[in-house]
Amino acid sequence: MTAGPPPPDLAATVRRAWQELLRASTVTGRDDFFALGGHSMLASRLMSRLRRELGSGLPVGLIFEHPVFGDFVDQVRVCLAGATDRSGPVATDRQTGPVSAQQEELLRVEAVLGPSPVHNVVVAVEVTPRVEPELLRRALHRVVNRHPGLRLRFSDDGQQVVGPPLALSEVVFEVVEGASSPAAVRTAVRRRHLRPHDLTSGNLVRAQLFRSEQRDLLVLHLHHLSVDGVSQAVLLDDLSTACRELRDGIDPVPPEKGPSYLDYARWQRAHLDDLVARSRQHWRRVVGDLTRDRAPGGPAGRATRCRREVLTLAPETTARLRRWTRADGVTDFVAFSSVVAHGLSRVTGRARIGLGTLVDNRTLAGLERTIGPFGTSTLLVADVAGASTPRELVRAVRSELVAARRWAAAPLGAMLDGPCAELGFEPGDLVDVVTTLEQPYRSEPGASPTLVQVSDEGEPLVDTIVGASLTVALHVAENGAVRVGVEAADDHRPGAAAVAGAISAAARDFAVADHPFAPSEVALP
Repeated sequence: MTAGPPPPDLAATVRRAWQELLRASTVTGRDDFFALGGHSMLASRLMSRLRRELGSGLPVGLIFEHPVFGDFVDQVRVCLAGATDRSGPVATDRQTGPVSAQQEELLRVEAVLGPSPVHNVVVAVEVTPRVEPELLRRALHRVVNRHPGLRLRFSDDGQQVVGPPLALSEVVFEVVEGASSPAAVRTAVRRRHLRPHDLTSGNLVRAQLFRSEQRDLLVLHLHHLSVDGVSQAVLLDDLSTACRELRDGIDPVPPEKGPSYLDYARWQRAHLDDLVARSRQHWRRVVGDLTRDRAPGGPAGRATRCRREVLTLAPETTARLRRWTRADGVTDFVAFSSVVAHGLSRVTGRARIGLGTLVDNRTLAGLERTIGPFGTSTLLVADVAGASTPRELVRAVRSELVAARRWAAAPLGAMLDGPCAELGFEPGDLVDVVTTLEQPYRSEPGASPTLVQVSDEGEPLVDTIVGASLTVALHVAENGAVRVGVEAADDHRPGAAAVAGAISAAARDFAVADHPFAPSEVALP
């Protein structure tokens, strides 16, 4: 798609998008998107919105490379004046098609393990005010039939089919009255979670409603083949809206006609070879950096039992860290992933840490409200030895993330296979830790009922880890507290407790941006 000339009111168009997404009353030329509260999900929504409104394929990483408003507008103007980009998927009425590359990877694991809960997803939300169970069930029925991605079924030949709309009686909705004990609720959730989804049924949603005098807790059981993190937020948005419409007798607003996940999967398959070829130079550099101080062979790609350690970072440490990183326009993910990398370098002696993570892959216009597993894995090089202060390491990790986002349209394995094979490595050999950052969902202001996501600090619902042998989940609570959950395979060294302790110590060092790392804190190449 060839970009057209910039509109005369470009700055006003971009400013309006910033204000609405960030809920900011004013945006000045010196304001930083991330300092105003932006994060990766909002950044993806911003770029998708501007692509649609401006009719141009703006580069996905533009907001990460130029987060200051005045600079960002100037760069958008340059792109509109002469840049070119591929067109995205076109909306069709197809009901069958190939699985995406992301789904293919998940199905490969499913085929090895057999029926398994390892890709099941649990989303728990408090519902306020209380809603009659039948109304919630009808609302969920409406949402499932609104989104084809929730009714996918899969065959052995690499195809997926959208199942027909469900009857109300087909919605799996269990009501548990008087479940006041957290332990009882957790047991019931775990029992349901351990049941594998039937991937041929065309219904990938199950629900439990726990009612007590204190609260109503709705638990949705989903599957990674049909949802990613953004999809969960879309589902909850639409569920709250459907409840209000049904309660008030309002006819539902028809969804905008846009590409379905099947349309996206077909588009991705048509462009996959080109994406891999154009990304090869970047991934050769990443593989080269990470193989300097390691030998082939690692534990990734298998299933094993795991152990979990959970800690909450000291509030004063978190506040001091955020004060300088947000002033620098750095997201929580980049800041705390840098902390994780430095802590892991301490206990492994490794100079460069391979940070695996998931990125939202909704850079194409029209996919903002489409439910499906768009998220893809990527790999960052955290060059701990090359940084002498926390600020230097954070800036380096941010640059790595910006570069990686340009090549996030396909799963990591497809991108790394070639460069790794050239040096005798497997992609999993390079991933030291997989990091994620979770921010609890809360309905938009004024929504009724309000849905607020709750999290669980207990042991994993499934004590099996697949693929990466070390994961660190960073959970940001509504009050700003940061909880760190470390899950490590039983045979991983260092163990979960040692990694958690190292992260806690590293966070204290990162409270001061330009405090020099002590010689013993910097891993040697």
